[in-house]
Amino acid sequence: MFSQLLIVETDASLTPLSQSCQSLFASCFETVSTLPLARVKEPGFAASPLLFVHGHLTTTDHLQQYIELQQQFPHSTIVLVADDANEELSLQALEAGAEDVTAKNQLSKTYLRRIIIISRRQQHTASKLLESHSQLMGYVHNTPNVAVQWFNSKAEVLLWNKASERIFGWTAEEAIGKTIGQVIICPEEEEEFIESLRELTQTNMATEPAEYFFRRRDGSEGYCIFTLFRVVSESGEPVFICMDVDVTDRKKAEAALQQSEEKYRLLVEQQADAITIFNEQGQILEVNGSAVQLLQYTRDEFQQMTVKDILLPEEQEQNPVDFASLQQGETTIKQRMMLHKDGSVVETEVHTKSLGNGLYMASVRDLTERLDVQRRLQKEIELSDTIINSLPHLFYVFTKEGKYLRWNQRLQTVTGYSASEIGNITPLHLFDDHEKQLIADAIEKVYEDGQYAVEANLLTKDGKYIPHYFTGLTVNYAGTECLLGVGIDLSAVKTLEKELSQQKIAQQKKIMQAMIRTEEKEKNKLGLELHDNVNQILSVVRMYLSILNSDKPMPEVTLTKTIQLLNTAIEEIRHLSHSLAVSYKFEAGLARVLEEMVEKISVARDFSICLYLPEDLDDCTNNDQKLAIYRIVQEQLNNIMKYAKATEVKVEICTSPNEISMLIEDNGQGFDPAKAGKGLGLSNITTRAESLEGKACVKSAPGKGCRLLVSIPLHVTAETEEN
Repeated sequence: MFSQLLIVETDASLTPLSQSCQSLFASCFETVSTLPLARVKEPGFAASPLLFVHGHLTTTDHLQQYIELQQQFPHSTIVLVADDANEELSLQALEAGAEDVTAKNQLSKTYLRRIIIISRRQQHTASKLLESHSQLMGYVHNTPNVAVQWFNSKAEVLLWNKASERIFGWTAEEAIGKTIGQVIICPEEEEEFIESLRELTQTNMATEPAEYFFRRRDGSEGYCIFTLFRVVSESGEPVFICMDVDVTDRKKAEAALQQSEEKYRLLVEQQADAITIFNEQGQILEVNGSAVQLLQYTRDEFQQMTVKDILLPEEQEQNPVDFASLQQGETTIKQRMMLHKDGSVVETEVHTKSLGNGLYMASVRDLTERLDVQRRLQKEIELSDTIINSLPHLFYVFTKEGKYLRWNQRLQTVTGYSASEIGNITPLHLFDDHEKQLIADAIEKVYEDGQYAVEANLLTKDGKYIPHYFTGLTVNYAGTECLLGVGIDLSAVKTLEKELSQQKIAQQKKIMQAMIRTEEKEKNKLGLELHDNVNQILSVVRMYLSILNSDKPMPEVTLTKTIQLLNTAIEEIRHLSHSLAVSYKFEAGLARVLEEMVEKISVARDFSICLYLPEDLDDCTNNDQKLAIYRIVQEQLNNIMKYAKATEVKVEICTSPNEISMLIEDNGQGFDPAKAGKGLGLSNITTRAESLEGKACVKSAPGKGCRLLVSIPLHVTAETEEN
């Protein structure tokens, strides 16, 4: 008789199968258990080797119920007893793994015996497979004959151990960077492997050991048993670990499996990590020498202890052994605080996995030294961050591709970008379009020459421009050639430069005004000297007149000569005294002086001059401004007389609360300002205007006459000092 039959009832409305076939089942089975489908699906339920699923098989939902049971109990023999069955669904159930689909009335003692024989064979085969799997997994994880490779999601080799070199014939240098289709399997199978990686990412469960065909570097062929599981790298990207055992020579593999226990013990004993084997109750069954050295318990003492005895109490409460995950084939990796025999605490990293048959293996690595190094390193990092963030200037490190790797807090504060935003932009993003090429060229120069510097305007997130002096030099950061630099704010420097420039301009204007005043003084002095010389002529005239009026005439003294001398003196006085010795006080008023000048020129010249003056001209101008206006009008009228050949001239002066404006316009032959350049006359006019913070502009063209426009601020220049 078969020991046990489990009947799963999927439809509560049907008469239970155990009632309909009670006597038949009693003749073939020692015990018959009947459970509803919901009870069987509860976590931790252990199925019988033989299951009869009783219900209907007319819808895809019925088929899905069976498929879920098949997935839950892959090593059980399952027969579907359907009161009502669809032929197509029955075929699909058989394809999914059902041993048979039959009706209740077809059950017989012969049928049951046949199913029992099939179930026993399947259980025997499954048992052998599980036993072989357990031994093989222990061998794969703890022997140097295990080929280990790391792959990324594109199936590119990241790590290739010595066993991989021996088995597949590729050195690590040759294999790393190639895809699995280039070194192990054929390219056509590579996409299937990549799909397995995608599924593994979703399930996060290690694959069961499987056999596959491979080719070596020399072209020879072989077979391996492999397993695949996923871990997460420091960067957050998944890394897939593949562990292979070469089983090309089946006889050698079988012989190796027969000797695996002894080899396993030898390998475990040689491991630098502490190895502990325990059962589901946590009882420690075996340890290696490294475990004894780590915690200082003897082997006998270990075998009298449980896992809980070597863990801190809080470890037991907060982070117990995850047997559920281990039973599903997962490898757990945890940091644990263990108790040394002397009562001290040892910080460790524990890799635990199931060996099958209720046994578990923990590989324990002492982390005390590594964690001390990490803590010191963390302190160094914190110190460097503090130093970098205390810098008064911008600090940055970025790659050739422009990805920022490190920066200080000031870069975020000045630019207005958050840390996440800076991590997603390039250095060129912080500059206006017209300066992007300048910065790109400077970055390229750094990588060419090792260092470089450039001045540019930093563009903040809110659109402000801040002048900076950017330096850069090449460094190796985390194995990558990068640019390390500092940005120095030049705002204060630019402000100071502007202030100095303004002071220089103001000083130049003061010097110019002083030169003009000196020039006027010299002209006055020269005028006075010339005036005195003319007086000598007048003295001669007076002497001549006295002689002519006396009773003693002289032949050489005539009235004609006297008149000629007098005319000479008058002309000298008129031309020299008035042109060189104009009084700074303008006692008669600027308007009157200008009117006299125009009147004298109009009498001597054949063109008309129209003069327009404001009533408040003398009231709103000081001596410096009066002198400048007088000299500008005088100079321009002189230019017109010399060169213009004009018939009409207009002189117009206007005042406003802020400035004096002058227009001197003629209808003469004109000239091209670009070709004529700036003669002494126009240069004097411009110099006089600029000395009073003003400006002068000449507009002319051949045949179009000439317009001189001058403006002088009223509130800038102080009164001219008297000397």
